[in-house]
Amino acid sequence: MNKTLHLTVAAALAACTGVAAAGPVAVTGDNHGYANPFVLDPSAFDRNADPDIDDATTIPHASLVVDAAGPVDYYRIDVGSSGALTLDIDYGDGFDHAGPGLDLELAVWAPDGSLLANDDDDPRSWGFPGPSADSGSSSILDPWLHLDGLRAGSYVVGVAYSGAQADAAGWLGGGEIPAGGMYVLQVSTDAAVSAVPEPAGALAWLMGGLGLAARFWRRRA
Repeated sequence: MNKTLHLTVAAALAACTGVAAAGPVAVTGDNHGYANPFVLDPSAFDRNADPDIDDATTIPHASLVVDAAGPVDYYRIDVGSSGALTLDIDYGDGFDHAGPGLDLELAVWAPDGSLLANDDDDPRSWGFPGPSADSGSSSILDPWLHLDGLRAGSYVVGVAYSGAQADAAGWLGGGEIPAGGMYVLQVSTDAAVSAVPEPAGALAWLMGGLGLAARFWRRRA
């Protein structure tokens, strides 16, 4: 399903059924430096079904919708207890939405600034020519990372273009994300303190989702 349509339908279902849904978050502001990441609010997480997210109904997750502006992007996740963290880029590869394809890379830094992990291509088995490992991606170009045993603290997630080099406390020079594309960063963790918003918030999110849909359709035209 086209991502724009998927977002709009999800919003409509939440509003009509009264299901408490955080909904996707449109990332705004300058989050292109390690020292000023976009901070995930606990209210962005829920346990609603999502075909693009593994174990969506059992593990709290948040979806960040990003209009790529480059050069690199940073996000901060505050983990309240020990647990696992899964990060998944969807719809960046450009095969299933309007706009240029983005071959992206993920990295995660620990609270002390040390580099924990990074991934360029999705390492999971895709079973070609069978179904993909991830319904939100059409190729291995969308990266995926899973980390176990995280301790409580603030973790920084970085997104850059394929081939970027990560070091302590950030990306090194190069690896700029081309402007004009979009991607969705899926964040799942059983460690974060994740508040589920009240059903009344679904209608407000519906209007935001329709706004995002309109922007994507204008880009397609």
